[in-house]
Amino acid sequence: MKRYIFAMCFILNCFAISANEIISDDNFKYEVIDDENVAVVSYIGSLTSPSIPAIVEEYVVAEVREGTFVGKSKVISIEIKKDNSVQTALRIHPNAFDGANLTEIIIRRDIESMGEISPWANHPNIETAHIRGANLTKEMLADCSQIIRVNLFSPVTNIEDGAFADCSSLERLWCQHATPLSVTDATFDGIDLNKCVLQVPEDAIATYRATDYWGEFRTISGDSEDTVVDVLTDVKVTLNPSDAQVLNVGETLQLSAIVTEEDETVGDAVVTWNSSAEDVASVDESGLVSAHAAGTATITAAYATDSRTVKSSIEIEVLQPAETENIALILKMPAGTIELPEASLRPTPLRIVAESGYLINSVLLDDREITTELDGEGRYTVAQLAKSATLTVVYVQAPVSSVGGDINTNNIKVCVYNGEISVKGVTQGDVVELYDINGRLLYSTTDHTLFTSYRGPAILIVGNQVFKFSL
Repeated sequence: MKRYIFAMCFILNCFAISANEIISDDNFKYEVIDDENVAVVSYIGSLTSPSIPAIVEEYVVAEVREGTFVGKSKVISIEIKKDNSVQTALRIHPNAFDGANLTEIIIRRDIESMGEISPWANHPNIETAHIRGANLTKEMLADCSQIIRVNLFSPVTNIEDGAFADCSSLERLWCQHATPLSVTDATFDGIDLNKCVLQVPEDAIATYRATDYWGEFRTISGDSEDTVVDVLTDVKVTLNPSDAQVLNVGETLQLSAIVTEEDETVGDAVVTWNSSAEDVASVDESGLVSAHAAGTATITAAYATDSRTVKSSIEIEVLQPAETENIALILKMPAGTIELPEASLRPTPLRIVAESGYLINSVLLDDREITTELDGEGRYTVAQLAKSATLTVVYVQAPVSSVGGDINTNNIKVCVYNGEISVKGVTQGDVVELYDINGRLLYSTTDHTLFTSYRGPAILIVGNQVFKFSL
């Protein structure tokens, strides 16, 4: 019995750990609820029209939590994706989308509110809703007081009473159904039936006029081939590159946009480009970005279908480059470090040149050793810096050189032969350090005889004495 209780405790403990696990994809972070479900907790992507998936890894996306879109004012459209293997509704917190600037919602899966009001109640800028693959539950569009257009596609099979509560601004309700859905006298509560136009297939107008409650719309019109709303597909605009970019004044960057509909590439898609700050960075009709002045600009690619415009944006930061092409730091002191404070933003490569008689031992950037290589002329080239930084250069006096054999200086004798290094004339306990020519430490030991498989130019430091030789 005790063994059984222990096993159960162990299982529960493992479950508790996994239930708090955070997983992520390119756009969202998710918290694991249990072994089957996760909740969306944070939007980490850069798309202006992200999609919330129904499945991530092996989990069902079951909830969208409060604060998921905090600080994401560039998000203007949300799509709720559907997967045929998922039969449960997506539960959404009423404050899940606070921070976004929603003008459009695309719903392919049934939703439920996790509170007393609709998830869209705090978004008065929502103008268009596309319902495809989901039923209209009573919370679906409630409190969308500024919505003017709703498109219902044929996969919708049910409209619950209260679905349109407080949708008094609705101007057009488009239905793709040839046969009217079953509704009640409370289904359209919240819609001004004298103002809202019901738009249906041309050959179904008479049927709708003769059907209870549908026939109460004052105006029922038909769609022609020219005016019919395109059957809403999964439309995406993907930019390459897709993340934020940094340019110097005078530089250019070629962007490309790929448009897909239901994951199929639209080969002849016409994309319109624009910049939020032309004086900082402009973009031409081909997506070529030109940097003009220091600042930040948002570059947006837009693709228009018959019923909607899909956009994707990236942020471009433009910096003023350093005034000089190269900054040379000459090492003149016998030992220690030299600091380059307040390095200018994104300078061109910095060259550090050792004065004759000295060797560069290491280079640090903000106290972090950086990987560089000593070039043939005794120089280090530091990569371009992304922010202000302090550069520290550690160097040593140039050593006595030899190729094998014995090296003598100041009563210290170094014997080098076939990978064996013997140091004589030093005090017991003195540290012996062996470096390669680029300053990488190979050995640090108090043994005065050491063996190494390293081959090539090497530097040995004993106390204040420095020896250079080849192995």
